[in-house]
Amino acid sequence: MPGLMTIRETRTKQRALTQSERMLDAARGARSYLPAEMLEETRSFLRRQQGAGGGFIGRGGSEDLYYTVFGIDAMHAAGIEPDAGPLGSFIRSFGDGNGLDFMHLSCLARCRARALPPDPAVAVRVSRRIEEYRSLDGGYNPQKGAGRGSIYGCFLANAACEDLGIATPEPAKLLKSVLSLRMEDGYFANEWDIDLASTNASVGALLLIRRLGGQPDLKSVEWLMEQRHEAGGIRAGPLAPFPDLVSTATGLFALHECDSDPGARFREACVALIEALWQDGGFAGHLLEDAADCEYTFYGLLSLGCLSAFAGGGRQEGERAGE
Repeated sequence: MPGLMTIRETRTKQRALTQSERMLDAARGARSYLPAEMLEETRSFLRRQQGAGGGFIGRGGSEDLYYTVFGIDAMHAAGIEPDAGPLGSFIRSFGDGNGLDFMHLSCLARCRARALPPDPAVAVRVSRRIEEYRSLDGGYNPQKGAGRGSIYGCFLANAACEDLGIATPEPAKLLKSVLSLRMEDGYFANEWDIDLASTNASVGALLLIRRLGGQPDLKSVEWLMEQRHEAGGIRAGPLAPFPDLVSTATGLFALHECDSDPGARFREACVALIEALWQDGGFAGHLLEDAADCEYTFYGLLSLGCLSAFAGGGRQEGERAGE
């Protein structure tokens, strides 16, 4: 029986990578940055996160579909595989997503894509449940019946459709909904009625515009560059006092996708920041956090993978980790 990686490689051999697969491929670059001992400790940490029931353990101490997404991808990025039998049983227990909210439906789509053989009938049913969250303007919103889409909803819905192997319905309307959330300064607000500058919303918009055939404008990329922190990492927005790992990882990935190098000095500072977030094999979300989990560990690996890509595939002189 083929392993999870073999299944994935078979699916992608003759088609373009999905958005989530591109992120996973970028995260694999972390292996060239992490010293062998740190990489093995990370693998051990991730193995401990998979529970007896097959899913990955969340902050609440129980197995959770959301954390299972990150557990699977973090393991793949680190070059190992989950225990496939229990994992498959855990994912199948959710069926076609009946009773799941929007976010967990998108997680189910990702988990099925990573860990189970394709099942077109189930994929169609999951996609129909996601379509129930279509907003009146053609976007998607985690709240059913919303008049306007959100960047978060649009990004997750499109990624879920890609993971399921189903074309997102009416992509032109989806793109129009996303572009309506662009503000004059170049950033994107997540919701139309909350004009709050957000790195993650802006990243989601930049990536989604590219996926839908649009071209992100230079001003939006420049705004993202402005969120770099002098001590390394990327802030969640202009008002954030310090960087966090999620914003750093997604920001670096978006900059790489837009062919925008944040600079060698900044990359070196990022390595130092990510080193400081490494705890007992996993990564914490920011410097005031004292607990690692598989979500943040995936983002730690994604950050290092993007830094590796900017540096030409490996650590450059002056960049250190694990010392």
